[in-house]
Amino acid sequence: MGRIVANAAPAWVVALAGVVAVALVAPADERTAWMPVVVALALLVVFVAQLPSAGGRQLQTRLSVSVAGLIVIVGAATAVFAALPAG
Repeated sequence: MGRIVANAAPAWVVALAGVVAVALVAPADERTAWMPVVVALALLVVFVAQLPSAGGRQLQTRLSVSVAGLIVIVGAATAVFAALPAG
């Protein structure tokens, strides 16, 4: 399981960095609108991170763990942004 998490970590870091960047740069009322962009960038990293070990037996597991983690990260950030006042 350690190798699977190690493959997923770059996508999670990109998702966290994207959430932080959106929190710092985007206006409060547009933050949730930028979350799909963060997900798209993190998904690109997921697939790029799998290229060196593509074709392995656990490809589906690695992809699933990566995507599940970034959805949790971005989903939690979206919930926080939606709960905060817009102004």
